[in-house]
Amino acid sequence: MKITGTKISNFLLKDFKTFCATLLYGPDAGLVSDRCKSIVRRCIDAQDKTNISLNKIHIQYKELCSDPSLLIDEITSLNFFTKSKVIIVENVEGTFLKSLLEILEKNKDHTIIFKAGDLPSTSPIRKAFETKKALASLPCYIENSYSITQQILKRLEKHNIRPENADVIHDIADILKGDYKTIESEINKIVLYCNNQRNTRISKDIIYDIISK
Repeated sequence: MKITGTKISNFLLKDFKTFCATLLYGPDAGLVSDRCKSIVRRCIDAQDKTNISLNKIHIQYKELCSDPSLLIDEITSLNFFTKSKVIIVENVEGTFLKSLLEILEKNKDHTIIFKAGDLPSTSPIRKAFETKKALASLPCYIENSYSITQQILKRLEKHNIRPENADVIHDIADILKGDYKTIESEINKIVLYCNNQRNTRISKDIIYDIISK
């Protein structure tokens, strides 16, 4: 199933748990990484409430294709202290084995995340995650102006930093280009400056001076 638009927030918050596995893919590597971390944090928070440890496992996709039983081993190898795992499959590309699909569709207890770069619509793994009800596909594309604006507002509000007026946020969004990671880096400059100056309000002059450096 393809997750897009207004469904993304709830998916990252809790709905990912209803799927056997998730594919995060797209040209924005920073956004792929951030969404993966978001899911992992939710899993850790849930485990902290139960006082049960959570194992995070990384597997290379090439290794998994060569030996699908690696995934079976991770899914089935539990102990008294570990009831569930987060399994992250890195560098996903190429073909998608039927045996892997069968293994994934039987998973009920673990969070399995596949991370990939930009995949064409003809990609077998992308097709599988988009069409199978038990699997979730979440594309990660370069942010548009609206998404960048929301990203900026969210980060600044978190640090109690207020724009002098609405135009300031739009100016920041107009200046910032690139993927999620680049944008986050530039926003961090603003946050650091305001913290050092003990200033909770930002103006156009401030942001042009900071972001241009």
